[in-house]
Formats: sequence, C-alpha cells, structure tokens
Amino acid sequence: MNPNAFKSKYCQRYNVLEKDFEKSVLKEALYPHARFLTPLLNLLYPEYLEPDRDFIRSVARIEDYAHFFDESLDFSYNPQNIGIARRTLNLRISTRRMRNLVRNVLGPESVPPANG
Repeated sequence: MNPNAFKSKYCQRYNVLEKDFEKSVLKEALYPHARFLTPLLNLLYPEYLEPDRDFIRSVARIEDYAHFFDESLDFSYNPQNIGIARRTLNLRISTRRMRNLVRNVLGPESVPPANG
C-alpha cells in the first residue's frame, strides 16, 4: 500500500486495520441518520451502498487533498447515485463529511507534486 495514500494515512491515524478501512470510513462519512438504516438497506438491497463503496475506494488512493474534488465529482455523477432515497433522504455518504475527513487526514495544504 502506498504510504502517502489516504487509506494508509487514515489507517495509521485512527489505528484501523486495512481490512476494516472501508467499513470505518463508511461509518464516518454516512449522514448520521443513514447509519441506522444501512443494516436494513444492506439486507434488502445488498448493492445499495455500492456507489458509496466505490467512492471510498477511489478516495483511498489519493495522495493530496486537491484530488478529492475530482473523486467527489465522479461520485455526484455516478449513474447509481440517483433516486429519492439517495438524493432527497440522503441515505448515502455525505461529501462534506468525506471532504472533512480527507482534509483532517491529508491536510488542506497537501497539493500534488509539480511536474517537471
């Protein structure tokens, strides 16, 4: 695992095992009311949280805060990220909560290395 990637730094900072990374970030980044409903959603619709998990996996690889916005935009336009439950009831990851988490771990001053 890349030691500069969000996943590595998150696991180190919060003392989380790599195998538990996705579950831990999902719990932190979900809207608070959605946390209570995810067990039911997983039972009824096992793939309901797949767009959220994809978002977490893509953010796991970033090395600087600046790249978070590209991943966040991809999450917003994910074709599976539609419907009243996700858009209106917010039964999904909060991009604001995720952004704050990434900023806390990587730091807002982290920028991509200059080319050349």
